[in-house]
Amino acid sequence: MMPLVLLGVVHRDPRGKRRLLDHLTRLKPLAVSLEVSPASVRIRNEQGPVWLSLFKQRVRNERRRTHQSLGRLLRGGALRGLWEYLRLPYEYRAALEYAQSQKIPLFLIDDSATATDFLDRVETELLSEDNIGSLIREADGNGLETDVAAQYARARTCLASPQPIPSAGLANNWDAWADREKGLAQRLRLLHQGLTRRLGRTVTGSELAAGLLISPDAIGFLPDPVDFAPGRPHLYVGGWQHLVEDDGQSTLYVQVKDLAPERRLGVDLGV
Repeated sequence: MMPLVLLGVVHRDPRGKRRLLDHLTRLKPLAVSLEVSPASVRIRNEQGPVWLSLFKQRVRNERRRTHQSLGRLLRGGALRGLWEYLRLPYEYRAALEYAQSQKIPLFLIDDSATATDFLDRVETELLSEDNIGSLIREADGNGLETDVAAQYARARTCLASPQPIPSAGLANNWDAWADREKGLAQRLRLLHQGLTRRLGRTVTGSELAAGLLISPDAIGFLPDPVDFAPGRPHLYVGGWQHLVEDDGQSTLYVQVKDLAPERRLGVDLGV
């Protein structure tokens, strides 16, 4: 089997792109799969500039109202996190840059319907004047990097032993979480098995696309030809919560555990 590496990251990490590029350079994967949906990329490409412009306008309005400096406003982790959410995910930007430079396939395997449901509410909810004002007023003074470090510390604890996911607060809506995990795990499994069957061969891009059980819009980048040299891993990059071994046997990691995946965290570059 082709080695499978699951890399758990914290979304919206302001240092995430650099960290992920470091992992990609060290691991030299044969293919990369992301917890990013085709719709997430498409909608952000279409609406991102509008969202970012509206974000800046709302923050400027709050700045004039409160007479706070722009730097002070953006130091709050929640507000900076929203800025990162509006942009293309750093996971996608880093993986696409690496895939294009190294001529390896990139796959977007998250569910587009879930992403669309969230992104459809960006302008009416996340970017509303009330929400922007609330994020500024409720800022606890911690920067986003401090919040990211705290999440990675929690990730190490949760990955150390099986966890009761709902009571640990890792999922607000357990039924939706479990359904999403099932879909992610199934798509990752089918993709990994399809890639493994081509191990040791060089195939054309069209042959690979036609032979994988994956929708065409889920192919983020596809070189031609594709060299499936043995020894290089298939890398999956997603939120660290999906890598927890939960006692309900529901997370992505548990559902693909028979593939003998290796788990890593995005902040641990020394492994």
